[in-house]
Amino acid sequence: MFPAGFVDYGEHPEETLAREIKEETGLKLKKAVLFKVMQSEDDPRSPGHFLFFYKVIVSGTKLKTDEEENQKIGWFDLENPPEIGWESHRFVIKFLQKG
Repeated sequence: MFPAGFVDYGEHPEETLAREIKEETGLKLKKAVLFKVMQSEDDPRSPGHFLFFYKVIVSGTKLKTDEEENQKIGWFDLENPPEIGWESHRFVIKFLQKG
């Protein structure tokens, strides 16, 4: 899956984006452009929540993860991604593959 997380009370989605990128990858958000808003249909943790997908530019290249947050992180070829669990994330991969 993509780095992700829930919006904290009073937090703007772009603040959540920067926080989650830092927590889950160790990278720092430089620029973000919203490209898709969806509603979750297959996440049992919070059915019906909204998903905000951004195209981002980050600073740094060395990935660092929080072991409590992730099992494994890495850079992957868009044309040959790993198995993706959430339907919404699979949709976004297909969207990105089309260019």
